[in-house]
Amino acid sequence: MDKVLLVSCEGLGRGGVQSVIMSIVKGLSDKFIFDIVLFTNEKRYYDDEFEAYGGKIFRIPHYSGKIWMRKKLDYYIRGPHIMLDLKKIIKKNGPDKVIHCNNIYESGLCLKAAKQLIPIRICHAHVIASKGNVIVNKLNGVYKRYIEENSTCLVGCSIEANQSLYGAEKSSSVILNPYDNNRFNPQMFSMENRKHPRLIQIGYFCENKNQCFSIEILSQIKNKYRDAELVFIGFDTENYLSKMLELIEERNLQNNIKFYPQDADSPKLLAESDIFLLPSYNEGFGIVLIEAQAMGARCYASNNVPKLTNVGNCMYIPLEYGAAKWAKIILDDFENKKERQIVDCSAFSMESFLKKIDSIYSGDNV
Repeated sequence: MDKVLLVSCEGLGRGGVQSVIMSIVKGLSDKFIFDIVLFTNEKRYYDDEFEAYGGKIFRIPHYSGKIWMRKKLDYYIRGPHIMLDLKKIIKKNGPDKVIHCNNIYESGLCLKAAKQLIPIRICHAHVIASKGNVIVNKLNGVYKRYIEENSTCLVGCSIEANQSLYGAEKSSSVILNPYDNNRFNPQMFSMENRKHPRLIQIGYFCENKNQCFSIEILSQIKNKYRDAELVFIGFDTENYLSKMLELIEERNLQNNIKFYPQDADSPKLLAESDIFLLPSYNEGFGIVLIEAQAMGARCYASNNVPKLTNVGNCMYIPLEYGAAKWAKIILDDFENKKERQIVDCSAFSMESFLKKIDSIYSGDNV
């Protein structure tokens, strides 16, 4: 079987990019042998499952300490180290037919290292690439040129993600992120209409996912529905959880909010919730919106989320409206639309996604 070298965005924690990577491994392991490069020494959620499919994990760890300036400096200086170590990995463990890079601008470093060694070189855009300071922007400009010069295929989860990483003028293909239609199957759960709203948000805790805004929405809703609930599924990054807990105490919402770990039964919790929130500042796609709509939840996302995630049960609202207006829109819908709406999410099926990835790995066009 041909070998594929996957390059993650960091470790194999339970995030959206990692979920896409694991979907590929699980779906195509009968046709390809998968190895993966991670950028942390920390063992995370999917590590054991990945190795169970027979692949090797290689590590090129970034600085993981708590010194902010050292962490910033690491991005400036680690480029040559990534290229050198990756080239050694490829030479020692190849030959590989495909390298599939998922690490934003630094994909360019990996593609450059692989150019003379691997024939099919894929860059995959998953997020809206954010801008940094002058030095970071300069480096990213160089890495972006490496992507252009060394890739054989540019793909991404949305037009917005592709344009953000590659530029509007570059030719690239959109491959819609898949959801697990076997797990997120409403027929497997009993769903009841509730007398008070139950909100849910899924995703790691950070400024970009904007969970504090969801807490403010619940605070507004509680003015009318004393027993309203908000469920969070995820894990902390950036020490954002402490900020959330402080706001929860300040708004006296301790009895209205529940936290679940990243490996919680999200289909069941979605089936038990009426309203899904995604008030992110940026999203390359947002597969959780597809999962939530598949389970019949009414979804409310910021207008920074790509609109192709709407399969009939999603509304996009500007963050500038504020929590009070979001709460009013949500309650108006909750009180007027009592029946859960199950929508057709087949365009995001795993089968369609894997067929396109298989085609690229096999050397065909998307």
